[in-house]
Amino acid sequence: MKKYWMMFAALMICCSANCEKTVAERYSDLHYYEIDTAYIARDWTPEQGAAFLETLKGEYSDMKSWEKRKNAIDKGLRDVLLVPESTEALPVPKATITYTQRCEREGVVIENIGLEVADGIWVTGNLYRPIMLEGNHPIILSAQGHGFEGISAEAPRLVEDGQRMCIMLAEMGAVVFNYDMWARGESTLHFGKEAHNTAISGAIQTVSTLRVIDFMKSLPYTDGERIGMMGWSGGGTQTFVATSIDKRIDWAIIITQVSCFFPGGCTCESGLPIHVTVSPQLNNCELAAMAAPRPLLLLSDGVDWTRTTPDVEYPFIKRTYGFYGAGNKVNNIHFASDDHEYKRNRREAIFNFVSKQWNLNTNVIKDQAGRYDFDSVQIKPWSQLLVFGEDSFPKNHVTSVAQAYNSLQKLRKNK
Repeated sequence: MKKYWMMFAALMICCSANCEKTVAERYSDLHYYEIDTAYIARDWTPEQGAAFLETLKGEYSDMKSWEKRKNAIDKGLRDVLLVPESTEALPVPKATITYTQRCEREGVVIENIGLEVADGIWVTGNLYRPIMLEGNHPIILSAQGHGFEGISAEAPRLVEDGQRMCIMLAEMGAVVFNYDMWARGESTLHFGKEAHNTAISGAIQTVSTLRVIDFMKSLPYTDGERIGMMGWSGGGTQTFVATSIDKRIDWAIIITQVSCFFPGGCTCESGLPIHVTVSPQLNNCELAAMAAPRPLLLLSDGVDWTRTTPDVEYPFIKRTYGFYGAGNKVNNIHFASDDHEYKRNRREAIFNFVSKQWNLNTNVIKDQAGRYDFDSVQIKPWSQLLVFGEDSFPKNHVTSVAQAYNSLQKLRKNK
């Protein structure tokens, strides 16, 4: 606790000495991307978080005043997270498909894909699509959280239920890209887990998501006008940050993550720190609300930092949606007796939501009793989902935060 207060004090001294500069200008030096700058507000109590939301309500009371705040948030995030003005103006990311396999019973193809989203920065993931490609298929991004730090059956992208969900969404007709956090999961093999604990990780993950969208839109069988994104835990943070920045995302599902008093326990979520890019400081409930008026589903539980969602965070976000006359576009499903785990009841809620948004057929993934049939899905050994493994990662990959920083700056300047 003491080290966080010392860090906060140092940041405030820096702020007072450079009050005429923006946060992005104050923290644009490479040094700030190489260290853990996680934000002190992660030590707030639920009561402090709720009280701060009441303060924020005084900042905007209608769409006009909210849009002014929203534009300031957008600019601050783009600057500090090194986001290009438009990634669509850039060449489509280079894709390397290392292995393709079929789930014949389900009629689904799985492709192991590495995407070079910027020079030497690679994203590892699996693309799930129908074998029979008919017309243009909607796109779903599935961003993974922290979970297991290396590769095993416990890594978030490789867990059995995660495979099942992606296969079942592809059965419904979607094209799903399920991908690792940077320097987590398979990515840990190549960058090391310590690289994740630097502020550059948040910038890489945000830019990576936007570049994944560029890639998915470039596929000849996808519908670039229908793009959804979902994420659990730290993947939920990636989801609401990306959705707040990129209007191409049609809807978002945030699983056990939006909290007024917990901005994320990792530098990849609250580093630099992104939450002081505006004044008053930014709250994650505002980031989630920036999806308005697009459909948004919040899944919460009764144990972790989302335990107050039905009474505090959800009403605050719904208030913002009300500015657009879209209060019916945001919903919260609360699992009061559950914990932070990504359980099947959450996955069932996801199927229902996705089906509603795009009128997709869920009967193809249900048993004769009308229940979602997870257990009959034929999953693959987790080792068959690895993109590069330990020995075949592209040799041009970045090996330092400085290299990654320079690569993102080059991308941002469209060079």
